[in-house]
Amino acid sequence: MNRRLKTKKAKYVLSALGLIFAIVVFVLLAQWSQQNEKLLTEFTNQVGVVGVITYIALTALSIVVAPFGMGFLIPVAANSYGPFLAGIYSIVGWTSGSLIVFLLLRKFREKAVKHSYLIDKITRYESSIPAMHYYLLLILLRMALPVDVLSYVLGFASSMSYRMFFLTTLIGVTPMTFLFTYSAVDTVNSQIAVGIFATSLLLVATYVIYRGSETFINNKENK
Repeated sequence: MNRRLKTKKAKYVLSALGLIFAIVVFVLLAQWSQQNEKLLTEFTNQVGVVGVITYIALTALSIVVAPFGMGFLIPVAANSYGPFLAGIYSIVGWTSGSLIVFLLLRKFREKAVKHSYLIDKITRYESSIPAMHYYLLLILLRMALPVDVLSYVLGFASSMSYRMFFLTTLIGVTPMTFLFTYSAVDTVNSQIAVGIFATSLLLVATYVIYRGSETFINNKENK
């Protein structure tokens, strides 16, 4: 029991350190980008549309190849293209990458995997609540969780349509994306506040999912 408790504590500590590290990196990159805004703007003007396409492609790739995170480029993009255009390019990249993941995993599931614990669990959950409530929940989770994680889970286990996946993804990633791009060109205090807010959302979402999983397991065992 003590060993489990120690393992849990170690995970919490590592997670907390990881989140603090992410906030620090975001702030440092935002400040560096602000200081070199002129240089970045000149460079993006030189590369033109090729640079935009490359940024969108890399952002999409970061979702398809999950460990290949590109979120650290947001402050650089915001100070290169401006916060609005950087937000648009990021949304296009993340939404495109999410759709690719969803399509690939849906095809894989149809051909190779018919049933699994995760698929059965999400299918049951989807059918147990009104569709609109489920889609609103997905939008909230999109705002709180890493884009790649939710895309993989939904692509593998959800029975939702491609259209609703696209809409919930687009709506869900938009608010936080603009929040990050606009804070990246603002003050340090603003960047720290956004980092803390995003971290808080992530922790709440993780806790809600964890508690929901525990409830589902307990109900299953009781039956």
